[in-house]
Formats: sequence, structure tokens, C-alpha cells
Amino acid sequence: MPHLDNFVEPFWHLYPIRVNPNKRNQIFRNLRYSGIGVQVNYELSYYHPIFKTLNYEIPYLREAENYYRQEISLPIHVNLTKRDLKKVINKVKESLV
Repeated sequence: MPHLDNFVEPFWHLYPIRVNPNKRNQIFRNLRYSGIGVQVNYELSYYHPIFKTLNYEIPYLREAENYYRQEISLPIHVNLTKRDLKKVINKVKESLV
């Protein structure tokens, strides 16, 4: 669960979770097939094509790379119903098995 400080009022627009990197694509496809608008966010900025044109030396940032291989974002928005949330939760659980 995300940590939330008492003085913070976030605008939740993504709910990132970490999954087994060897199963991420399969989990992603299963959720999409079930009608859940899962996405991959937080692409590593140094993979952006602009850095190739600038001859920028691409670093190897192990923790950032690990996070990127594991991250998927679940839908979260004001129009999600409790029924929608239960579907997302159940499909994520099914996909993780």
C-alpha cells in the first residue's frame, strides 16, 4: 500500500504495483484481456530517443531498471465502483497465481 503522510492530499491517478518481472507481460495481457485498463508507467527517461541524438552516455541504474521490469499500473479514478474495484482485485489475484 502506498505510504501517505498526514499533510499530503494526493490526486490518485495511478496505482502502481510490482509483479514478478518474468511474469509481468503475462499478467499484463491477462488483465487487459479481462477488460482492465492496466498500463506500464514510469519508463526510464534515459531510454527516450532524445538521449541517443545527444550522444548521452546511458547509465545503468540497477534499482530503476529493476523497478521498471516489475511495475504495472492498475486503473484508479473517481468513476470506479466498488464492483469495479473487486473485479480488479480478483483478476490481479488470479493473474498472480
